[in-house]
Amino acid sequence: SIRGLYFTQEFDDLDVDDPDAWKAVIELDDQLLGFTSLWAEYGQIDKFFAGTTENAYNWSDGYGSSIYKWGLANADVWMVRADQTWNDQWSTFLRYAQNEFDLDGADTIKNWTVGVNYQMTPAVGFQLAYDEIDYGNMAASFNLTEDKDRLIRFRTVVNF
Repeated sequence: SIRGLYFTQEFDDLDVDDPDAWKAVIELDDQLLGFTSLWAEYGQIDKFFAGTTENAYNWSDGYGSSIYKWGLANADVWMVRADQTWNDQWSTFLRYAQNEFDLDGADTIKNWTVGVNYQMTPAVGFQLAYDEIDYGNMAASFNLTEDKDRLIRFRTVVNF
């Protein structure tokens, strides 16, 4: 499937141009590709665009990397994700994302993730993932002291 999203905002209390954001998505399911599903996304985000979540490109739910920072600069964001289902219990995924801020001399922020999921029962599942982000010379803009951040995460999900 192919889809697109466009958002615009009006700020009456800030002395800035009203920001916009848009993205285009191509999604190919495993029925078509035979082994893996594929999600490819490109988006542009204006400098002061404010999302309804903390960060739409923060894969790790607040525990790890983030490639976008509100109010820093206009941004071009790419993301590709592939998911493989091995059987009813096991699946794997790969993810790559990058952000290019519209700033002179700014490095492209690159993030990649690999993980495995195990669905023990319909209500209980586990995930083990490795995530790495390279901020390059943009680390200080994210209030970081290191230019790379790495995360190993074990996640337990219980649905009831």
